[in-house]
Amino acid sequence: MARRRRRVFAQSPISKRTCGQDPDSESSPPCSPIGTRRLRQLALFDAGINNSSVSASPLTPRTPRIAPRRLTESPRWRQSPSAARSGTPKIDPGVTVNPFTPANRNSTSKTRVSLRAAATYRYRVEFHEAGLLGQGQFGAVYKAVNRFDGCVYAVKKIKKPAKGGAYGDASAIREVCAHAVLGKHVNVVRYFSAWCEQNQMFIQSEYCNGGSVADVIQDHRINRLGGFSTEMANELLKQVSSGLNYIHEQDLAHLDIKPANIFRSFSEVVTLEMPDIQHSGPVTYKIGDLGHVTKSTVKSVDEGDCRYMSKEMIDCDMNKADLFKADIFALGMSIYEAVSLMELPQNGPVWHELRSGRVPSILSVDDYLNNLIHKMLNPIYELRPCAKDISEYFRSTQANEVNAQLQRLLKEEMLKNEKLLMELRAIKAGQDPTCA
Repeated sequence: MARRRRRVFAQSPISKRTCGQDPDSESSPPCSPIGTRRLRQLALFDAGINNSSVSASPLTPRTPRIAPRRLTESPRWRQSPSAARSGTPKIDPGVTVNPFTPANRNSTSKTRVSLRAAATYRYRVEFHEAGLLGQGQFGAVYKAVNRFDGCVYAVKKIKKPAKGGAYGDASAIREVCAHAVLGKHVNVVRYFSAWCEQNQMFIQSEYCNGGSVADVIQDHRINRLGGFSTEMANELLKQVSSGLNYIHEQDLAHLDIKPANIFRSFSEVVTLEMPDIQHSGPVTYKIGDLGHVTKSTVKSVDEGDCRYMSKEMIDCDMNKADLFKADIFALGMSIYEAVSLMELPQNGPVWHELRSGRVPSILSVDDYLNNLIHKMLNPIYELRPCAKDISEYFRSTQANEVNAQLQRLLKEEMLKNEKLLMELRAIKAGQDPTCA
């Protein structure tokens, strides 16, 4: 009996002998050692297990015995003793240097990561595509449901960054870096993650279930609903100027403010069962599409939509341009389009008139909003207000309105108390309180 046990032990995978087959062959499984049990493979969700996505254990019979890879194996990952003592980490060549963070704004370091090297496969595994939200020259945005948390996100697929060389890679990663730095304000679309797969860059961001302001403007045009009222325009201007002020405080400029890039949200968390468009309840306006975001001190910028660009930006005279004030002009033009429902031209006489200070007033809104629009569209950029001034005005106006409302409520309560006091005195005097 002991001899038989030794013979079986000699045929186990530990001695690298299999049941008449090559141990490296994958045509059939090798013999299992005595005392082990075959476990049935468990499939997550309703998809089969992809063997290529399962990590190979170095101790299983069919896996060659490979030394485990260590991060400190390559010299580029090592940190010098002096750097370790000083507490300053050495930047790995495979890590992107975000040019929009405060520590790197004055840095001359360029993007270090390659999109091809960072390629992964996530979209079909993690998301269920529910529909197309919009499509542009460089990409498309899809409504996608995360399979794990059940929430809806907007996933942007940029068409050609990974194919087009250094410029395409740098542009795509710049948009990701801008999202990562600026996605912390209630009036800026929130960023979640980004990755590259199949020669495309994917950006996962917050899904706004109210569509864009451009959709609302087009709906008003089609159904002849008239332009935005003073209250609607003021609310839009108050929230967008707050988000724009946040961007400018980071010493960055958006450079593509327009109704199509201003989104409406009726809920911070969106699930597939929730309606896309709601016509009641508080709305939150959010600035999105950060593909043109740049530092305020640069001398060369990418052109945005010419319908909303100021004349100094079209002339490309950066010595006479202020990128912050260019954003203000674009916001003013967006508000003007919303209240007037005018189809903004791309060129021609009307285009030049709107940039020469001859902007027609809109009779459907109050004088203050008309004056503010004229100031935002001033051809002299130094005379345009900044985003902080606009945001603080609406904040103070809202505070004054709340204060006035509280004063009215206080006065009403004082009148009620005075009336009750008179009735009480009448009762004590033995009179009918209704006659008091």
